[in-house]
Amino acid sequence: CCTSIDNYKLLEKVGYDFIQLSGRQIASMTDEQFEAVRKTIEEGKIYCNGFNDYCPPEIVIAGPKYDLQSAKEYASKICRRGAALKVKTIGIGAPMSRVLPDTFDKKTADMQAMEFLKATADIASKYDICILWESLNKNVCNYVLYLSEAVEMVEKINHPYLKIVLDFYHMAIMGEDVENIGYAI
Repeated sequence: CCTSIDNYKLLEKVGYDFIQLSGRQIASMTDEQFEAVRKTIEEGKIYCNGFNDYCPPEIVIAGPKYDLQSAKEYASKICRRGAALKVKTIGIGAPMSRVLPDTFDKKTADMQAMEFLKATADIASKYDICILWESLNKNVCNYVLYLSEAVEMVEKINHPYLKIVLDFYHMAIMGEDVENIGYAI
């Protein structure tokens, strides 16, 4: 279940197998707040298998305010905390971090996004965490909206710690054929 740590006891009670936490929320916590989360999971019955909701809009994946150094610093923090929680995956959808102006060059955006993903996967690999790149939909952002675009980037980067997450919700909004996804496996 993708939810906040505040719902941990409820998930235990109703029998969930794992929790998936917001990476953005985990990264914004003080050390003391994070330690309380770590302790809750360590002492609880269900584990944290990963993070979703990767980053705030200030961490730009592609666009005019792209800053690789900030992205690396953020990735280091979130991966370090992810390792402390023993997560295996970190999903990167991050719609507000990939809204491009209409005039922004797509080739530049692709170069930035691939550099971002490679750097993030490099950092995650040190913690044995896999980064999952996600295509989104036109209602939340305007860049990498189709599964084929996400797959193409992941294949070009060819990093062992970078994979795809399939989100049928986004695919359905974009009118993608959810029956024909063999190319993404």
